[in-house]
Amino acid sequence: MAHPRKTKHKKSKDIRSVFKFGGSLAITIPKEYAEQHGLKPGSEMEILFNNVLLGQPVTEERVDREALELMKKAGYPIKA
Repeated sequence: MAHPRKTKHKKSKDIRSVFKFGGSLAITIPKEYAEQHGLKPGSEMEILFNNVLLGQPVTEERVDREALELMKKAGYPIKA
């Protein structure tokens, strides 16, 4: 899985159209964002939503860190 580049990203704002995709609705990801974060077809995004919709790429580093935290909470012995 590609890791995002460690570069300073400029803040951007964009207006995107919502379209029907199968039984769901979808929006496209700006090309600049996809390139900066190494996203390709099949890449996974974590979507958080309430009053605001937020998305971030799923990276192996983040998944590994979250898995370790869950294992620690469950009482598994974790070697440093």
